[in-house]
Amino acid sequence: MSLFTMPIAEITFDDVVLFCNKGTKEGVSLDYKRDFPDDLAKSICAFANTWGGLIIIGVAEDKKSNKPATYEGIDFERGLSEKVMGKILDSISPPVLDVEIQVCDPVKDKTFVLIRIHESNQTPHAIRNSTRAYIRTGDRNNPEELADIANLEWLQNRREKSESLRRDLLSGAETRYRLLLQDHTAPPGQLTLYFCPLYPRKQIVEIEGVADAIRESRVKDAYYAFPVERHNFRPIKNGAMSFDKEYQQYFEATTFGSIYSKLMVGRAESGDRFIYAQMVLAHVDLALAMIANFYRRLGYWGNVEIMITLDGLLGAYVQMTGGSAEQHIIGKTDSNLHWRFEQTQTVLDNDLARQDWLVDFGKQLDWALGRRTTDSEIINSFKTRKRWIDG
Repeated sequence: MSLFTMPIAEITFDDVVLFCNKGTKEGVSLDYKRDFPDDLAKSICAFANTWGGLIIIGVAEDKKSNKPATYEGIDFERGLSEKVMGKILDSISPPVLDVEIQVCDPVKDKTFVLIRIHESNQTPHAIRNSTRAYIRTGDRNNPEELADIANLEWLQNRREKSESLRRDLLSGAETRYRLLLQDHTAPPGQLTLYFCPLYPRKQIVEIEGVADAIRESRVKDAYYAFPVERHNFRPIKNGAMSFDKEYQQYFEATTFGSIYSKLMVGRAESGDRFIYAQMVLAHVDLALAMIANFYRRLGYWGNVEIMITLDGLLGAYVQMTGGSAEQHIIGKTDSNLHWRFEQTQTVLDNDLARQDWLVDFGKQLDWALGRRTTDSEIINSFKTRKRWIDG
């Protein structure tokens, strides 16, 4: 489990040492500080204005490689957490309040201080009497820079501009799928999954690396894979896409980090249509694990928009997620179901937290399809696919 996402109160001195032993480089979402810095507010401000990130105090980086060089910690003293909060409250406007702080239990009177800053929707945050706003760049020689006019304009209108870009990315994917479907029949029961950084702004992967990042992030269980393993990707605007005729699965990913997929979750037989809620939950499970891999590989630790849509319900028979043979026909209440979530990487990249989220979603799914399901029934469906991890 990564220091970016594991429960911060559980991080120990040894966890930080192990993390540093791996040689993780500083970047747009990670900053090492040898000692408690005078300009800590500047770094926190920059992270909040960008994608969020992690500051580890007590680690000195190699100036050439940006990897940890020495990591012995700083002298332990009482009040280190309060010292961090004091910097935030006294020096940043508006204050960055969505932060987590951990002062590790000392080892030989040394400790590490970890500050996890979440992506903010109250930008721009500024320091020096609200006159200077910084952003993270990921540049080795200039990791934090003063926001220019263009960046300030984007920060001031962050939500509106990001929502517009998210809509454009989704609209483009849906248009490509509709054009492709002209030569194919829509499957009975269709699941649409869409994931995107909550505040997309710029490309987070080179266009030539999109297909490789997808393949290296693929997840599978005893029955399914996401995306399916036979996908051959071809270029599209700002990304790559593929379509598997046998499984009726469309998949695309873009350089902005968005992922869009259409999957068949039902079948037609003798004029009847059948939808399998367990298949829906299985694909959502694998997709969440896949995007956790995908964003971890790309170094993106910001918040994620999740959209889940289930179409083709009217008049279909549905089998519930508990795995029983129980079926019932869906009436004329809902022709489709739609959910939208905003989720943090601390949930997506944590197997146990993601499982808890999926159990809750599975109950929501079955309830919307007309049946109350227990936690144990949902958990059994995971165990059948060998996807359950006992906490």
